[in-house]
Amino acid sequence: MTLRVDSLITAMRNANTMAEKTEKEQEVYDLSKSIGYNEGLTKGKLYLLNEIVNLTGYDHALKLIDDHMDEALKLDIPSYTIELLTLKANCYSGLGLFDESRTVLNQAKSYALKLKDNNEYHQALGDIYALISWNIEEANGNLDSVLFYLKKSKDQYVKLTIKSETNLNLFGILHRIGMVYFEKKQYDSAEKYLPYIYQVKEKYMKNFQAGPLVISITDARLKYIRKDYRKSLAAYQSALDLSITLKSPDYQKVAYDGMAQVYAQLDDKKNEAIFLEKYANISDSLNLIRKKEMRRPLENIVKNKDSVANTDKNLYILVIAVSAILILSFLFLYRYKKRTTGQRGTSAPNEIRHKPLSTHHYNENDLNDLIELAKQNSPILRTIFNEFDHTFCKKLLVLAPNLLITEQELCIYIKLNFDTKEIARYTRSSVKAVQARKYRIRKKLNIPTKEDITNWIINL
Repeated sequence: MTLRVDSLITAMRNANTMAEKTEKEQEVYDLSKSIGYNEGLTKGKLYLLNEIVNLTGYDHALKLIDDHMDEALKLDIPSYTIELLTLKANCYSGLGLFDESRTVLNQAKSYALKLKDNNEYHQALGDIYALISWNIEEANGNLDSVLFYLKKSKDQYVKLTIKSETNLNLFGILHRIGMVYFEKKQYDSAEKYLPYIYQVKEKYMKNFQAGPLVISITDARLKYIRKDYRKSLAAYQSALDLSITLKSPDYQKVAYDGMAQVYAQLDDKKNEAIFLEKYANISDSLNLIRKKEMRRPLENIVKNKDSVANTDKNLYILVIAVSAILILSFLFLYRYKKRTTGQRGTSAPNEIRHKPLSTHHYNENDLNDLIELAKQNSPILRTIFNEFDHTFCKKLLVLAPNLLITEQELCIYIKLNFDTKEIARYTRSSVKAVQARKYRIRKKLNIPTKEDITNWIINL
């Protein structure tokens, strides 16, 4: 009967639609439960949940994971609980909820300590460290920290007592180390690690839907390192075509970014600008999608922490009401502080690291407050900034009536003298996305190419 379950799992993998996969998974579940085959039951659930993450988004997957968690705890199979927790952490990371993801990963580590099988133990820790590294990378953290956890992951996968050619996770993590070195522009190290994926190319492409995309992007980056820019461009184009076919916008973003880099090396300013624009547009689109997906998980997080809210509706009303009160409180506080500025002593000059050159009409306390709001990526930054400077955004809109609110906010960060890396860190964007948005703002405001955008905006 276990063979029958395994054949149903194979049929589920080969099914063409999510409806067919779901139907087959139910058959796997029912049969596995009837014969006490827990391995089949967990395999079916985990495969389906991974497919749901890939095809229908994190929000739906999180709900199903929570539904399955009680059953996992009753079954008392630590490896199954760990896989559910790591998948949940993966969903939180994808939504930008990195603190919540790290909390879940710490829970997973506590279950890993209960594993008696050495292979299961090293596999679990390898997966957890790999996800921690991804969290840091997605949050635009320090790339050295990313490498630290990738290497910790590698050290766990190396200890697996399985045939090296079947250790796909090890080769995958070595490849990721190469990708990070590429981002750090340490091309010698990148060229050492990236080719590891070729050793398991066929199995990797067969076992992972994104496998062909990963191979194409690897080809493109290795050609770039070797300065074979035309072949690099062709490989990125293959990756782009495939990402569009597979409806994988994250890989589209990588392809656009890579193509912009290649065109920069070819000194093709026109195409570099085109692909930077595409990169910025798809980054903005993905951010909007994830913000929408984030609503329900955020509500659930708050709900778990605050027993006052008994239903999602009441919780939503509570969050909106509290937000409104906070905004009004901030506005009242800032207006009060403006009126009483003359009665307060000024801060020491070194307290304001981002003091703009042309904002002498702001007092230092105001600037400190604005800078703190900017560092928190506060939704009221633009509102409060306009309280202090009634003309800045108006001047921007006179010059470019089509300037988006997000672009105005970026201009405020520039006005406050944040550099590109700081803006990326505090707004949880990539450096390249910020650079692309700056380029788009430069075009809309018609800032001359030779003019430094920071100086131009500060002096506006």
